[in-house]
Amino acid sequence: MRILGSLIFLLFTAISALAANDIPKGTKIDVRITTLLNSDSTSPGDTFEARLNRDLVVNGKTVAPEGSIARGRVDTADPSNGGQTAGVLIIRLTEIETKDAIYNFTTNTYTRQGHGRPRPYNRAGSVADTIAGVGHPSNNPPDIGVGTSIGSGSGPAALIPEGTLVTFRTTTAAATENK
Repeated sequence: MRILGSLIFLLFTAISALAANDIPKGTKIDVRITTLLNSDSTSPGDTFEARLNRDLVVNGKTVAPEGSIARGRVDTADPSNGGQTAGVLIIRLTEIETKDAIYNFTTNTYTRQGHGRPRPYNRAGSVADTIAGVGHPSNNPPDIGVGTSIGSGSGPAALIPEGTLVTFRTTTAAATENK
């Protein structure tokens, strides 16, 4: 009886190891983000979705086809600070869902920081306040750059736009949930 129990344990361990090795530690995963992520409106712990940019192939086997849903988590979302500092977003991938299974893992992080100059602060916080009379722009029109909120008077937010291609690398082997 003891031998049978040991054999069952070894068989279970071997099957678990095979499933986990479907996506081993160190696997590169290319995804396209499917929604805009903004440091000024996102919080740590929020989730996001992406799609695999190409088939995920491991050891000659397609583990997940192109277009499979991938999900991730926001680790850090520091909003821009009244024009004083740029926003920061740090995200990581946590799972891939296929028609047969859900693969759970952790990856390295991807960081995006707001860039460009912050808008000049004005008391009403609107573009209209930067106009010196109707139809006569001032000598210093508002600088509306990438990642800058229009009319908020705040510094540049960190943005990860829809369609952004991000490459992650797994830091753990995947644990598999069968559907």
